[in-house]
Amino acid sequence: MIKISLIVYISVLVLLTACSVNETTSLKEKSDQDCTDTDDGRTYNVKGKLNANAPDEKLIIKEDACRVYADEWSGEGGYQTVEEGTHLIEWSCDLAPQFSEVIECPNGCKNGACI
Repeated sequence: MIKISLIVYISVLVLLTACSVNETTSLKEKSDQDCTDTDDGRTYNVKGKLNANAPDEKLIIKEDACRVYADEWSGEGGYQTVEEGTHLIEWSCDLAPQFSEVIECPNGCKNGACI
């Protein structure tokens, strides 16, 4: 009886381990497939477009864009999106789960890319 119980216990452990490894792989593969970026990541001098599924399963579709800090422009807090500016909002799968970062472009920003 003890030998049979031990064999069953070991079999269950092996099965559970195999399942958890497969789940981890599936989640990674799923997350890789659920996000695309046309400029291949954090490429600041190329305008890109991001398509991603957020953790809450909502679809995010965003394009890299130029911005100026609103204090420079209107005296209010935050950033304003413009065709030419001082900063870039970069959308990238590498930046999940928020998917974006704002950087200052040393030579300015035009049409969604640092100059």
